[in-house]
Amino acid sequence: MPWVLVVVASLLIVVSSLTIWTKRQLLEPDNWADTSSKLLENEQVRNAIAVYLVNELYSKVDVPAELEQELPAQAKPLAAPLAAALQNFAVRTTEAFLARPATQRLWRPRTAWRSRSSSPSSTVAVSACRRRTARSYST
Repeated sequence: MPWVLVVVASLLIVVSSLTIWTKRQLLEPDNWADTSSKLLENEQVRNAIAVYLVNELYSKVDVPAELEQELPAQAKPLAAPLAAALQNFAVRTTEAFLARPATQRLWRPRTAWRSRSSSPSSTVAVSACRRRTARSYST
């Protein structure tokens, strides 16, 4: 009988922990926005994302074959080495793109602005704009 209580207590702890984490991270937009933005600020995470994106591109597109089609006849043997060099360049370029502050601002989920824009002052401003617009159409 004591083992049953230990198992039930363990299950309750796991379920309650997951429930709390889900509520705090997934269901509250500001927490999710802050967490995901902080992840992109981490150099190791940016590097992993850049490598993943470029590897996905190279797995979906046969880059050496595409280059071979576009290169002149004398340069066709260089398609494979050129594709490898372009892959390294693409990873570095993607990392640099993800490191830019403008990109990191875009990374923030759109739900973050919704929670801030529903403040009372923004609601008053929107109502005033609607009244002015309605008056301008009526005259």
